[in-house]
This record gives sequence, structure tokens and C-alpha cells, in this order.
Amino acid sequence: MSRSLETRLAKLEAASAPEKAPTPWHRIIADNHAEADAEQVAMIADGRAQPGDNFIHRIIVDPNPRREAA
Repeated sequence: MSRSLETRLAKLEAASAPEKAPTPWHRIIADNHAEADAEQVAMIADGRAQPGDNFIHRIIVDPNPRREAA
């Protein structure tokens, strides 16, 4: 690579906007949606997360719920 090309490339890279830090992701595991939403609100209130952060709610479900004996 020629020196002039390296200089132009360095100037172009310096002029480009700096990359924004990625928004953090938080995973919440709960038994239902209300519990997951409550945990999300609590995380924001406690300062463990910011309002603009991303959240993944994992809801645990039982594929074979118990049936009560008749």
C-alpha cells in the first residue's frame, strides 16, 4: 500500500464517527410474564440496569401440567 493511500485512509478513519458502545442485554428468568416485568422494573430501580437497556424474558413453562385426580 502506498504511503499516500495510507495517509488518506488514516484521515478517513479519523473523520468517521466513533462507534457507540453496544446497549447491554439483561436476561430475566421467571415463571410468568408479570413476574418478569416486575423483575425488570426492580432492576432499573436498583440501578442494575438502565431504562434504555435490552431485556430478554425467559418464561419457564411446564409442558405437562399436573392434572388433579377426579
